[in-house]
Amino acid sequence: MSTPSFTLQQCTPSDMPRLFEIMSLAFKNDHPLFTTDYQNHSTPSGRATGAKRWTAQFHSSPHSTFLKMVTPSDTIAAVAKWTFYTGTIPTLQEMLHEEGSWWDDPRDEAYVHAMMATMLPNRYRAMQNAGGNIAVLELLAVDPAYQGRGAGTMLTSWGVEKADEMGVDAVVEASIAGMRTYLKQGFAVIEDIELDPGEEWKDRAKQRIIWMVRKAKASESPTEVDRL
Repeated sequence: MSTPSFTLQQCTPSDMPRLFEIMSLAFKNDHPLFTTDYQNHSTPSGRATGAKRWTAQFHSSPHSTFLKMVTPSDTIAAVAKWTFYTGTIPTLQEMLHEEGSWWDDPRDEAYVHAMMATMLPNRYRAMQNAGGNIAVLELLAVDPAYQGRGAGTMLTSWGVEKADEMGVDAVVEASIAGMRTYLKQGFAVIEDIELDPGEEWKDRAKQRIIWMVRKAKASESPTEVDRL
């Protein structure tokens, strides 16, 4: 199968329904946190709710850049959310906060928050250690119809190049499936984590993530000395 010529573009709010559709297609029901957080995500109503939530994120994420890979036929094949912090360290509570309540069962909401509270401390510590100067890959999803054709690599490469320009480390909480892409981009595995929110949730599924860090590399942009 030939590789399509993707074009990297920034997303607009009108892209959020397709962004969430790609998330739903890519993550399926293989990730307990995603499945509980976005209930009925494969249904029209579930996707409409997901699109509404991500539209809200788009408008409330001043440090983030939402990206898309577009085919020659103007189909969005893959999406990413990169967040670049410059001297900013949000609290864990701020990182966990989301306006609105999206769950029919309060226990589902509590489970999602407990899982996120287990996942985010590594990111928070990395932010603290970096003085609030860090790049975070918060989302990478590729439509299964376009997987294996380089779209995810291009979205990752865009972010790590920007991180290098800024002189900051890049971090990601990776899935097992995504880990290989990140290794190729210079990320290192720091910790293999089973998200376990505690005894209260022993009847719920756990989830494995890989905490990965890519150290900043010197920018190859010419310096003033190089220009002389």
